[in-house]
Amino acid sequence: MFISKTFFLVLSTALAVNAVPSNIETRGTDAAAAITLCSSTNLSGDCMTVPINSGTCAILPSTLFLKLSSASIPSGSICTFFL
Repeated sequence: MFISKTFFLVLSTALAVNAVPSNIETRGTDAAAAITLCSSTNLSGDCMTVPINSGTCAILPSTLFLKLSSASIPSGSICTFFL
């Protein structure tokens, strides 16, 4: 799987991801943004949308990172943690 340096940098600094949506923990009161994660390039294949609450961090186990081929990340900052 080929990932460009720019995409990898953005992905590694702004986002850590997980293949199992039920393992995603978010805290907050309003869903201000969402990240779309897909298993194939160009936002195709199996996709899921993960809501990110404003002013919070998303805690995402790192298993999806190995399967991720494309992502749509909204502008702004999102802090995430590899588990």
